[in-house]
Amino acid sequence: MSQLRLFKALIADDEPLSRGYLRALAELDDRFEVVAVCDSGFTAAEHADGSPLDVVFLDVRMPGLDGFQALAKMQGCNPLVVFVTAYSDYAVRAYDCGAFDYVTKPIDPARFAETLNRLSDRLLERDAAQAGAATYAARPVPSFQASEEKRVLAGVRQDVVFSESEIEVIESQGNYVSVRINGKSVLVRQSLDSFCRLLDSPSFMQVHRSFVVNLVYVRAIRYEKSGTAELDLAGGFVVPVSRRHRSAVAELLRSTLSREP
Repeated sequence: MSQLRLFKALIADDEPLSRGYLRALAELDDRFEVVAVCDSGFTAAEHADGSPLDVVFLDVRMPGLDGFQALAKMQGCNPLVVFVTAYSDYAVRAYDCGAFDYVTKPIDPARFAETLNRLSDRLLERDAAQAGAATYAARPVPSFQASEEKRVLAGVRQDVVFSESEIEVIESQGNYVSVRINGKSVLVRQSLDSFCRLLDSPSFMQVHRSFVVNLVYVRAIRYEKSGTAELDLAGGFVVPVSRRHRSAVAELLRSTLSREP
């Protein structure tokens, strides 16, 4: 997967030597551009307000706003956050706040290079998924065509006549599945696996252990700081994407985009 842009990074540390060393390490990697170096949490949060940032490297203990307080004020720009600190006892709190990584000082250059590699992979994945979702968003939602095979879905409360293109999402609910068709849910006594074996279209994809979606209806993908993601479907339905399936979803959306004329 090729990189089409430089990833923009911000560094915040109240120690001049640490700021300089961290910047030097980051700039050894030509995939990243350090666009701001801040000496406090306050200036970091101020700079992040309205700025397009991909990555923020944050110290924990800083005067004024500490790293966690600064992060709380950066929710609007949604960067990946790496805490870089001399204190190991904040790691659990950092990951609870959605940190991408936690690097302790003194910084091991090899360890930091590994972090940059993982950051690049995640950011490329996010770019590809967002681009692919944008392509889907530009497409009209398919409507029923007479040539499509119609089937009868034996629901618990009622039978429904449908075609595969009308299925938006399938959700596992124990021994049942809830099938969302044209904005309405139908409960069927069948497992997720057995129901999906009846589907022929390649546009169906499992994105979570409990959800299979028709990717034609994807309108947007949002990444969470925890590492998970959500798909926004036409009609306002939101489906979680698990960490296990995140890369596959991003790759499929990217490959679909690359096939566009």
